[in-house]
Amino acid sequence: VMCYTMQMETKVMDECELQRLISKGLVHQRLLRGMKPAHAAELAGVPTKVYCAAERGEAPLAKEALATLCRQWGVSLFSLCEPRHIPRAAFLTCKPKNKTESARRDEDVWEVYKWARDYAFIERELERTVEPPAKLFQQRDPVEAARFVRGTFWEKGGFTPESMPSVLARHGIKVCVKPFLAAKQKGFSFHDPDCGWVIAVNANPSLSAEEQARAAAHELGHIVLGTHDHYCTHGTPEEKDADAFASELLLPELSFRAFWE
Repeated sequence: VMCYTMQMETKVMDECELQRLISKGLVHQRLLRGMKPAHAAELAGVPTKVYCAAERGEAPLAKEALATLCRQWGVSLFSLCEPRHIPRAAFLTCKPKNKTESARRDEDVWEVYKWARDYAFIERELERTVEPPAKLFQQRDPVEAARFVRGTFWEKGGFTPESMPSVLARHGIKVCVKPFLAAKQKGFSFHDPDCGWVIAVNANPSLSAEEQARAAAHELGHIVLGTHDHYCTHGTPEEKDADAFASELLLPELSFRAFWE
């Protein structure tokens, strides 16, 4: 029954592959919660040695122990062992400091990827798939690129941060605004054949609307300037260019100076 349930897009999974996915899922779910193996073993009701062997893929957990652990973690067996596709993404903040932060960041990307994949499926079913204009990806200067986006995407009205998700969606760039597990991560962007261009913005209450708008603009800069698939960190040329793009997009220098005067 488990093997049948785990068929993904008509691909039949053998027991070895299923066990490998369960092992990876155990590690991932444990790290998400910042747990030590001994704590997870206690929740499952098995010795630590038995649980560690299951994580290493050496011996499967008994079905009763696996069901108990899933119940304690609040996840389904399917979500525990579903194959995960994590696209490369551009990150606004620094690399994670530990395995728990890394697992939470991967979980955020995975959840956004699934959202975007479903979004793209509905678009295809409704025959409304849209691709961004080719000229969008020919921009190299951050300031000129921001002016191009303003003039192309918002030509029939003024730019507003609130309009970004709907306007960008009409031009083939999906924007997902949701709370992240990685609380310090403000946003990321990626491209994938299954779902196209995607921007994700952290909607945690600790981030102001202005920070969220800047994160979206920053990630749009990564897409326009061709650095959406880099693991960027603060201070790199890619980050500085994305910052310059976001600044010009949100508040053009000429407009600022005119208002200031």
